[in-house]
Amino acid sequence: MRLVLRGGAIEKYLPRSIKARVSLLFLAMTTVIALVVAGIIAWALRDHFHQTVRPHLEQYLEYVRADIGNPPDLARAHELAQHVPVEIMVQGPGVQWSSSGRQMNLDSINIRRRFMLNGVQYFSGDYAEREYLVTRYPESTLVFSVPHPHQEVGWRRAVPIIVLLILFFGFYHVMRYFFAPVATLKEGIQKIGSGALGHRIVVPRRDELGELAVSINAMADDIEKILSAKRELLLAISHELRSPLTRAKLSAAMVEDVRQRTDLELDLNEVDRLIEELLEAERLSVQHDVLHKSYFDLCRLVREVGAPFLAQGLIVSCDGGITVYADEVRIRLLVRNLLDNAYTHGANAARSPQISVEVRETGVFLQVSDEGCGVDATQLTQLAQPFYRADPARSRATGGYGLGLYLCRKIVEAHGGRLEITSEINAGLMVRAIFPRDSGIISAARE
Repeated sequence: MRLVLRGGAIEKYLPRSIKARVSLLFLAMTTVIALVVAGIIAWALRDHFHQTVRPHLEQYLEYVRADIGNPPDLARAHELAQHVPVEIMVQGPGVQWSSSGRQMNLDSINIRRRFMLNGVQYFSGDYAEREYLVTRYPESTLVFSVPHPHQEVGWRRAVPIIVLLILFFGFYHVMRYFFAPVATLKEGIQKIGSGALGHRIVVPRRDELGELAVSINAMADDIEKILSAKRELLLAISHELRSPLTRAKLSAAMVEDVRQRTDLELDLNEVDRLIEELLEAERLSVQHDVLHKSYFDLCRLVREVGAPFLAQGLIVSCDGGITVYADEVRIRLLVRNLLDNAYTHGANAARSPQISVEVRETGVFLQVSDEGCGVDATQLTQLAQPFYRADPARSRATGGYGLGLYLCRKIVEAHGGRLEITSEINAGLMVRAIFPRDSGIISAARE
């Protein structure tokens, strides 16, 4: 569990792109390797300098010292400094000379070792990234200075950084080539997931990503075949059920007893509606292009569907024309089911159900509320599920078969919206269909 939590914490600070993550990993690894290699090389060069180069350098400086003489010949020292890469300083009573023109305090030198060479006492040390060799005469002090072995000149210090950047950008372009099919796969999966099952992903590669594209295309083929078979089955069921239902309606019309004929017709109409709702719910459950959208006046539609309920006291609140881009047939079914549900459960309330349509900054809000017996809060999440009924009794007095609100939810979701249900016991039920502005139900040109 601790490892999972730590991974989650790190995940927040990482980019979402796989290419960016691999590039960062490569940069980090390259930087670490470069630092390690540079450290090893610097240590090796420093060790080589101390063990091999320094003795020869000290012997060479001994020749230079002997050439300058004792007491030091400043003219000869100046001539030698112009031909050898060594800074020469002479300090003594009345003498403060340096081939570079700068002076320093000899006490600042960090002395590392003392030794004798050709009978002359020397001590060596370093200061400010330079190596110093000092010998003292009775009347003066002679100082030689050379750069540290790891000290580089000018632009050479930037060479490792330049090489690192070249490697990084080269690696990034290689990564772009390797992961280029990922964007194609993502776009293709989104299209197939949105219902365009005829879309196929083209990735002309023979690696794992190419094989993944082939597998996704095969999956889309299988899903398309399954859904086609399902649609054919639904059509067959619809035909097979409606044919005997039509014959039953004709037989019921011939029943002489008025009460029995009325009951039979109500039962047959309810079965007919159940079949239609089942088929419609199945159509909307499949994310195909099942919606036939057009522009229409939502207020006009609400008033037309609510007209039969006006005599029962329905309160309609929808001022002005609200033009929307949606499937008019299914929105009409949505409004009818919401009103049927409101009058089924709130017919005996003190106040009649009401329906309102409002355009807000975030989208279109279609709301139906009643003041019936209400539903317990624990049941709200189940109301829009298929065949769920707050009242388990199956009778026309208490409602249908539990498909009304489920079908409403499927219609709203098919249009890119959501269905919200709120209720309190003895305070009624409110169902709100929310169609966000980004779902395309509102056109800026048509508002």
